[in-house]
Amino acid sequence: MTEAELLELACDYAQNAQGLFGLLLTVLFAYLATVHFVGNRSSVSQVLIVSVLFVWGAGILIVELQGALLRLGYIVSQLQQVLPDEKFFMTTRFTFAFTTLATLSIPVSLFFMYQIRRNPKPGAVRRQHELDGMG
Repeated sequence: MTEAELLELACDYAQNAQGLFGLLLTVLFAYLATVHFVGNRSSVSQVLIVSVLFVWGAGILIVELQGALLRLGYIVSQLQQVLPDEKFFMTTRFTFAFTTLATLSIPVSLFFMYQIRRNPKPGAVRRQHELDGMG
């Protein structure tokens, strides 16, 4: 491949990875917002359904993200051969570190759900109870 084709592919895969990471953050935020606002009032079956959908959706996005980053790493290694004087930062070590951190967001979010269900004392709820007791 030519230098221009490799650069275009690298940019395409980088944008793809960025979009996938944005989707992952969206799924993560939606789950955490759901947990925060209605986690303690949800039934066990509702919590299980939402949590399974979250793990499934986030897992698929993380696998896709890892694939895009691995492909980007391969393209960058090809580009490094074409442009040996240039420095590129894209390694498999970075890919696995990044996707490991993204994967850790799943159990952390599930633990947050567990905490909210066991001890539903987020700040807004506690303050409302304090105001109710005063008034």
